[in-house]
Amino acid sequence: MLHFKQLSLVLPVALIAATLAACGQTSSNNAAKSSSVSTSSSTAASYKDSDFDHSNEGSPIATVGNDNSTLQNSPAAKEALNRLITAQPLTQRNRIKVLNNDLQAQLGQVALPQVTGLGQGSQNLNIAYTGNHNNYTINYTVGDTPLAFNSPIVNKQNPYAVLQKQTFNSANEAKQQISYIVAEDTFRGMPVTGLKSGITAFYDQGAGHSNLYWNEGNWSLGVKANSLADQKPDPLAHQTLDLLDQYYLPAPKSVGQISFNSTITPRMRDQVIKWQDGNIVFTLTAHDPETAIKMAASIH
Repeated sequence: MLHFKQLSLVLPVALIAATLAACGQTSSNNAAKSSSVSTSSSTAASYKDSDFDHSNEGSPIATVGNDNSTLQNSPAAKEALNRLITAQPLTQRNRIKVLNNDLQAQLGQVALPQVTGLGQGSQNLNIAYTGNHNNYTINYTVGDTPLAFNSPIVNKQNPYAVLQKQTFNSANEAKQQISYIVAEDTFRGMPVTGLKSGITAFYDQGAGHSNLYWNEGNWSLGVKANSLADQKPDPLAHQTLDLLDQYYLPAPKSVGQISFNSTITPRMRDQVIKWQDGNIVFTLTAHDPETAIKMAASIH
């Protein structure tokens, strides 16, 4: 079941203020990857999939119900987000904390991911941005060394994730930017399958592809698979639901979309989480569905 948190909520999280010198931190890559997602590697020094290990970052968010007002004030939710953030090694969470402070010094009090979505390699997190408070793009990269905030060198590295904020003239204009699909209406008469929590998903099959679509709350979700490579969308759909049971995404006001691809392609970011907040649209693209969910869930 998809759970939400209010995007505007600022949770009190006790973080160590002292900035530690980046040290070599290694982690065993013991995170089990679903068979629905094809892993890949790149030889580019600034984009190494072997660094994108999820085993050290993020703790399950406690289930506190579906009511947003209850979630917003729940001590369990606050404690769970604190565990999500503090589960990272000190060098990693201090790194993103320092860079977030740099971002807010330039952009003002904007909502930002509090975790990298990664494990190993996160101490070498780099960030570069363009834009202003109302419209900005933030690139998240992992290089061989940590670089200065907004260093021109970061723009030459391939981002593993990109966060974009766009402000429109009206909520209606912002809503038009979201590919929100009512699966039951759009794919009526198509084959269906049952997912967890009584969710019905609809197949959309064509030349070379097999997709699953479903809705939860104000979210439209879709999973793509390459049928020519004998892929099925079902495993990633189940993996996505498992992750969404653990991590609270921002509550769309009024609609949001999740579009995931079963094939992870080197140097590509085709895993998309996009949601509306009034006349604002946030878009997070990442190389991996798990990374996208962890980062989006930590935004405040």
